[in-house]
Amino acid sequence: MDSSGVTFILTDVLRQFDAATVNIGVFNMNYMATIPPNVTDFVISGHCEADCSTAIFPPDGIRVIQALLHTHLQGRKVYLRQIRGQQELEPIAVDENYDFNYQEARVLTPPKTVLSGDQLIVECHYDGKGTATFGGFSTNDEMCLVYVIYYPATNMASCGSINNASQIQDLVGYTPDSSQLQPKNADPQAAAMKNFLSKQYDWNQANVAKFRDLYTKGSYGAFCAADEKSVFIQSSSAKAYTKYDAPSRCNPQSQRLQQPPTVTNPGTVTNDRHEPWDRALPAT
Repeated sequence: MDSSGVTFILTDVLRQFDAATVNIGVFNMNYMATIPPNVTDFVISGHCEADCSTAIFPPDGIRVIQALLHTHLQGRKVYLRQIRGQQELEPIAVDENYDFNYQEARVLTPPKTVLSGDQLIVECHYDGKGTATFGGFSTNDEMCLVYVIYYPATNMASCGSINNASQIQDLVGYTPDSSQLQPKNADPQAAAMKNFLSKQYDWNQANVAKFRDLYTKGSYGAFCAADEKSVFIQSSSAKAYTKYDAPSRCNPQSQRLQQPPTVTNPGTVTNDRHEPWDRALPAT
């Protein structure tokens, strides 16, 4: 017999903070997020700009307590990167063996602090299929998002970026004219572009390389939706930063592997990194 269910607990003693959810990443639909056919490790990134966190987050920042990484069937790796100034910090969440069928929310212990002025980047890596893949809601389309739960709550609902449609049209040298548009489609121009990229465009190595450059070096529009504090940046581009240098887990001389942190109380550790020993220990 199914014993699943939901338990609601009511209290008149409120916690100090309310939590909230924000979705971060790529908000491209249709051909603005095109993954070429038969590629490996193709990268598309969504940018939550520092202007957004500056405008909306409190001065001492937010604490991220959970992250759910999300792509569809072509996704292979997902990173939620955190940039402070020109330096990348340890990524907030990483999945280097992403599987659409095994998605789960990752509880961050301890929480990760994101300060006002930090930039967040959702970086998604894809392997292509036999035909071009486009952004969209269908499982056979693609997405690049992270759903973040944090506190204290703000009114930010979403934060990310959108690639410029005209850039892609210029890149492939094709703009649908009125004779090629089918009025029955909800977005006739997008439908015509998808048809061209799927059936007529020559996906040779040089053209695939152009798309790689577009998504890593090209300009994009950025935004964060937060009621009266919403921020819209019409044209931005990826900014240079120093990559986070992850400590080796295979080096036998590594201090982190030789000296795991001291457990002072069940479920509490003295470092702030995610290690196998970070998991709560049973009480004795």
